[in-house]
Amino acid sequence: MNIIHNELPAEKNYSHVVLDIEMFNQQDGKLHRPTGKFACLSLKFNGDDNVYQINSAGYIQKVMDFIRDIPIWILQKATYDLRHLRRWAAIPRHFVWDTLLVEKVMWGGYYVSFSLKDMARRYLGIQMDKSARDAFSSENIMSEDMKHYAAYDIL
Repeated sequence: MNIIHNELPAEKNYSHVVLDIEMFNQQDGKLHRPTGKFACLSLKFNGDDNVYQINSAGYIQKVMDFIRDIPIWILQKATYDLRHLRRWAAIPRHFVWDTLLVEKVMWGGYYVSFSLKDMARRYLGIQMDKSARDAFSSENIMSEDMKHYAAYDIL
């Protein structure tokens, strides 16, 4: 996996993009409120082997302008990411494939938990290590482990 920081691909002809943000210093119980400090926005475009990480909130509007014409945005629990991204950019109305909502509609009543970790285990047979996520609550600068966690999370 190749992580490219603060750049976007030269090509714009993609059918979908996967997005995920990480935040520093969020308050327990208020994770979905616009609190905390921006850590990174990770993006994965179909057909591109790279993961793109944006580490500056000032760059988010440029990212939104870049992905505006990509037909499908894929997010896990999109309300979280979009609510926070609206702090720094105008988010266009767009088709969003929210993996959490789709799973709840398909499997509500069969499964209790629909976290990304649970779905990776069910569908891919992999155990995701989410321990690096805890560092985001107490840090203000991304370590190499945190960067790799954010990149792996989006894959």
